[in-house]
Amino acid sequence: MADGARSCERCGAALVAGAGFCADCGAAVLGASAPVPTAAPAGGPVGPPGGPPPGPPPGPGEPPGSARPPGTRRPSRLVLLIGALAVAAVVVVVALVVIGGGDDAAVAPSTRPPATMAAGSSAPTVAPTTVTTSPARRYVGLEREQGSFPAGVTDIGGSYLVPDYGVTWAEGPEGSMFWLERVTATSADGSVARWRVVDVVTAPSLQPGDVVVLGLDRCEVGGQPTDEVVGVFASSGQEWLVTPRAAWRVDRTAGRLVPVTSPVRCIDEGYGV
Repeated sequence: MADGARSCERCGAALVAGAGFCADCGAAVLGASAPVPTAAPAGGPVGPPGGPPPGPPPGPGEPPGSARPPGTRRPSRLVLLIGALAVAAVVVVVALVVIGGGDDAAVAPSTRPPATMAAGSSAPTVAPTTVTTSPARRYVGLEREQGSFPAGVTDIGGSYLVPDYGVTWAEGPEGSMFWLERVTATSADGSVARWRVVDVVTAPSLQPGDVVVLGLDRCEVGGQPTDEVVGVFASSGQEWLVTPRAAWRVDRTAGRLVPVTSPVRCIDEGYGV
């Protein structure tokens, strides 16, 4: 027989290479599935017949006998370096988020104005709001009998705005002032018996020649005639007073003396007298 040929152990007939049964007697051939060994070529390992081609030889640093799948290549050092840098960047971002604790104030500037710090104090303080109120307004709400005034207050003059209001020019510790008063009681004959102060304004200091108007003089506000203007006018030497030092009009609905902002003029009742 040729080298490597096999014979049937039952009948001694020559066996066909790779056959599973004897062609003469039909006996099963033991070890028929075992591949016929072949010598490895000098260039490297040879794979089993019909199998995939052998992978590339192990590279530097790889243990002997190891093999990579066919068609694969070792990653270059540049690729490894880029991967390491990407991992480091992710770690840094995660660390910043954890340290910041999600506080919006750490990433967005505050739009609130800085707090005012008092000298020698570690806590912010708010500057107090100053509200200026005329001392004369303490008389608002005062009720008085006709002809009766509080101590220290002098009645200089006044007028009755029929049927329910009156204006009083008074002088007190607070200076000169105008009271707007409302009728709260009348006598049997219809005369006013009692008043209540509903508004007070401070009158300017009188200058020589000034004229006081108390709501009964003929006036014009914005070109419209009215007789309910209260104020102090500088003398013009003519029939019409056209330069108010301060002027208000009576607002019966609101119960207030409202500052006049439109052009105003009043007849000087004392002109030519």
